Amino acid sequence: MREQGVDPFPHDYPGVTAIAEVAAAHAGLADGEETDASYRVAGRLAARRGQGKMAFLDLVDRSGRIQLQAKSDVLGEEAMERLLDLDLGDLLGVDGTVFASRTGELTLRVTDFAVLAKSLRPPPDKHHGLQDVETRQRRRELDLMA
Repeated sequence: MREQGVDPFPHDYPGVTAIAEVAAAHAGLADGEETDASYRVAGRLAARRGQGKMAFLDLVDRSGRIQLQAKSDVLGEEAMERLLDLDLGDLLGVDGTVFASRTGELTLRVTDFAVLAKSLRPPPDKHHGLQDVETRQRRRELDLMA
């Protein structure tokens, strides 16, 4: 990341809104409804779906989860490639506008993003989780991620 001119551990990312606040403000959106409301959220990258010109990602903070929609025509090819190269567990800061997807899920259309902290190891497996009981008890943060 440093070779690409990106600081993997920036010092400041002001103006962040909790994901739960965004969800509460737009709880009544109909399926497919667009808004002009712009937010800045930050959280851990929990899932990534899709490749190429559009991708959906899940961002989780301590208050909740939100789906992100990233399009290469909005971000640009280079930024889209950087976004798709991120690892699960990375901390991201995202700017975007809110809309409800066709399935009714609250989604943030990404207009800009910043890597706030690079994960050094992948999170525990989503389906099998942590099998070791002692690790679950001693490393509570890993237990909560799984």
